[in-house]
Amino acid sequence: MFDKKPKNKYKIDEFTPYIMKAKNIILIFGFILLLIIAIFLYTNKSTDKKISSFDNSNTPKIEKQIFEYKENQALLHKEEGEVFFSIPEKPETQLTIDEIYIPSGTKVRTTNSIALVVFLDDSIMTIDKNTEVKINFDTKNISIFQTIGNTWHRATSLLSSNNSYQVETSSALATVRGTIFGLSVFKNQGLNLIVKESIVDLSKKIKPNTPVKFISQVKTGEGFFTSQADYSLENLRDLTQEDLNQEWITKNNTLDLQWKTLEYNPQPKLTPHELLEYLRRLDLQPAPKVISIPTTNLKPVSIFEPEIITIPLADPEPTRGTESTTDTQANTTTDPQIDTTPTKTDTTPTTTTDPQINTAPTTSDPAPITDITLLDTTLTPITNFEIIPTKIFEPLIITGFTTSTTNIN
Repeated sequence: MFDKKPKNKYKIDEFTPYIMKAKNIILIFGFILLLIIAIFLYTNKSTDKKISSFDNSNTPKIEKQIFEYKENQALLHKEEGEVFFSIPEKPETQLTIDEIYIPSGTKVRTTNSIALVVFLDDSIMTIDKNTEVKINFDTKNISIFQTIGNTWHRATSLLSSNNSYQVETSSALATVRGTIFGLSVFKNQGLNLIVKESIVDLSKKIKPNTPVKFISQVKTGEGFFTSQADYSLENLRDLTQEDLNQEWITKNNTLDLQWKTLEYNPQPKLTPHELLEYLRRLDLQPAPKVISIPTTNLKPVSIFEPEIITIPLADPEPTRGTESTTDTQANTTTDPQIDTTPTKTDTTPTTTTDPQINTAPTTSDPAPITDITLLDTTLTPITNFEIIPTKIFEPLIITGFTTSTTNIN
């Protein structure tokens, strides 16, 4: 029993290298599998963030990025405040980013907020505060059902009779073919229709799913105002400045001007997002308001209009240092205030055949003047003058004035 050799526990089995290789292969494949699973989970997590707002009705949120443009979808843009929307078969969601593309059949609701919808044909609708609408559209037709509130529409001119743009309420239907107009809907089925440009066909809904009854065409500068479902023509009248100065309307004036540029400079290749960015870069401002000032008991004047005063010139004044006998005598008889005492000179006056001409000879080297005659020139009051209107900003021109001269010894 003592001849038995002890077992060598450190002896390496011949299969051990293969087992080690298998373990290494299993570890490598396990690491690769874990990496694939991690990438898959990360990708699904990012996707869930984008669509979580549609699945979670309690606290819906949308990742802060613009959804990629999808063909045949309109753009919903938030101007200010809280805007809510719900796509078909999905709960209502708050729009927490600036804009998102929406499909047909989307409902939009505003509280103390304002939103824009840019359609595929470049038409743009402004949704005012406390307004609810449902939007249906395709490449040729736009149909909006307005439950309550104010909307402002810029409808592109329709190129075909197959195209349409209409706004429907619970009691009326407004159909247009390229125009700018606003529509207010009240709880009692009343409405205000304001047409800023072109024509709107207004019809009354008799019963659901029945043909509407045409009421009237509302043209540029006209409005249809009714507080109830009363669509008599007495409610059709011309717009006043007070109608157009409503705050929710004046806020649309700048975008109206920008949108009108598409008539002579269309942008057919731009997506709705790109179109809105293009319009916002146009530096256009509406004209300032004109304030009417009552003119009762006011004398009409021409502001900033200068005038020329034309005054008859008096007789030319005597030459300094000389004497005119005839002029002195005339001045003595007509104006007693003028002293006609002849000035002292070293020359002797001579009489000529023409008493009005002073021919006093002068020497080539006259004697120095010892007495200096000073002329006291003063302006006399102007009694007779003529006012001649001239161009704006032309200075005041006085063409002449009368003077009186007095010799001061």
